[in-house]
Amino acid sequence: LGRVTIVFVICSLISLCLDKKGNTFYMVIDRSSTSENVYMMSLVDENDLAEFLDETEDSKTEEEQKVVIPETTTETTPAVEKETEEEKEGIIHHCVDILNPDETYSVHDFQQTVRKKITEITQRGHVPIIVGGTGLYIKAALYDYQFDEMENDHHAINEKYKDYTNEQLHDHLKSIDEESAKILHFNNRRRVLRAIEIYETTGKRKSEMLEEQEHICLYDAYFVGLTLPRDVLYERINKRVDVMMENGLKEEMERLYSQGLTRNHQSMKAIGYKEWFDYYDHQIDLNDVLELIKKHSRQYAKRQYTWFKNQFDVHWYDVCLENFSKTIEEVSRDL
Repeated sequence: LGRVTIVFVICSLISLCLDKKGNTFYMVIDRSSTSENVYMMSLVDENDLAEFLDETEDSKTEEEQKVVIPETTTETTPAVEKETEEEKEGIIHHCVDILNPDETYSVHDFQQTVRKKITEITQRGHVPIIVGGTGLYIKAALYDYQFDEMENDHHAINEKYKDYTNEQLHDHLKSIDEESAKILHFNNRRRVLRAIEIYETTGKRKSEMLEEQEHICLYDAYFVGLTLPRDVLYERINKRVDVMMENGLKEEMERLYSQGLTRNHQSMKAIGYKEWFDYYDHQIDLNDVLELIKKHSRQYAKRQYTWFKNQFDVHWYDVCLENFSKTIEEVSRDL
């Protein structure tokens, strides 16, 4: 793949875009690398900082682009919080609205798309700035993360274990691949089944396959992590959910539900969507829905911090909300 410079900024659900699996968007900013100063996007008020990054250039060109590579949809809006045309300020966005809510998009698809965009941007002599997000996705995109090319038959494996509860299925995985079982939650039935399928098809444990990979970053990447005190972060998360409702989340979900989307569709497993189905089944009320979205978002933010602290060589910076330009200057000096 070659050595290219990438600046990766970690977003921790303070002001973010959720894709349809509950992961954050990764944004690749295509901008000139002629200057030694490489600016960055922010996990806090990331849209405002994006405007700052572009305005710091002496001049703009048509090649100066923001490339968003999400698992987004052509219809979902409030819960994914896509940027408005006004917020884009004329910056070209790529790979937005490329899927319908009933379509699927895998981490392997994401890996291929991101690497293609990185190549295109660097060939123009620009530096990609990627903003995220979900650890597995960014690791797959930037590291020597390989996906097995084995033939699979998801229908057959689902049929074989259809009578197993999630707990029984997870116990079975634990008996054949204890390391994978430690990582996968028992409610993540699809991935638990996939780990079992890999073992039954190849005779090798999924954890062994991952261990064989060298976990080498394929690019010259600088990882920036912006952080806030936990109570401030959670307050912003809760407020964000309220804003989503004000912007029409309930109306959006009703439209998608009336179109036949169910909790089994990949897009409907995202935080902000999946919580509604018990409401439609008359098991919880509207206030419960909002509280669940807030709770799941806070839990997701906590998982993000844990993942990036353990998986990457991150340079962490405390965010100054009162004077965010101070944070920008601090990170820019180190870059």
